[in-house]
Amino acid sequence: MLPQFSQPLTPLSCLFQLTALLLLLLPSPAGAPPNDDAWLLEDETDAVTPYDDTLALIHTPPPKDLYRLVNRLRISADSLASGRVRVEQCHENLDPVPNLEIVYRPGRIDRIRIRSHSNIGRARVDGHSVQLQDIQRGARLCLSLSKRMTEGAHEGEYHLRHGPFYRRFLDGYYPMRMSFRLDYPADRATVSLINRGEIAGAGIRESAGKIEVDAHFAGKLTLTLQVSSDLVSDK
Repeated sequence: MLPQFSQPLTPLSCLFQLTALLLLLLPSPAGAPPNDDAWLLEDETDAVTPYDDTLALIHTPPPKDLYRLVNRLRISADSLASGRVRVEQCHENLDPVPNLEIVYRPGRIDRIRIRSHSNIGRARVDGHSVQLQDIQRGARLCLSLSKRMTEGAHEGEYHLRHGPFYRRFLDGYYPMRMSFRLDYPADRATVSLINRGEIAGAGIRESAGKIEVDAHFAGKLTLTLQVSSDLVSDK
């Protein structure tokens, strides 16, 4: 499925894209297969100079109305056996568009549920997509879903790749904020942020059983984590 509007965009309109999970899809008759999920974000540009796709961390406080993607992941004892992680995801400060479609990849993402929404006329799950209508400025959408981790080379090892996240119009990348939290049972698993060096300068906090990342950035940002446990996978 591709994101489509119920009416043409004006010449001043633009489309932003994220992958997170988030992959840009422009409304057209054909397109590439979706990534983990796809998001059509805004209908007007920021009054800022665009960046290229190289990750650029921004060290000034983000504006209060800036688009923010919030992801909270939970690895449980069941996750260590099954390879599936529970995800709670919120999209905040969406700009208005008539219709919006979020598309998820079957097999890797499932059990999609709408937890809450505001300033959105209608929201519903349709298979592996979420359909939104009548989106007002400042809209917020929260979902829950299940994501499959990739098995590593060793028994009880998984790789969890979260992203890339980005916000794009034409050939330029624009600022956004991403907040990430992963909770896991510290007595049963160890989790390492493999690409810490690539995101040095972001707000990274680690403690027993928890990893948090908060980043104000432009370009593309990906989190790559390694999960290790002595529990045997049932996959």
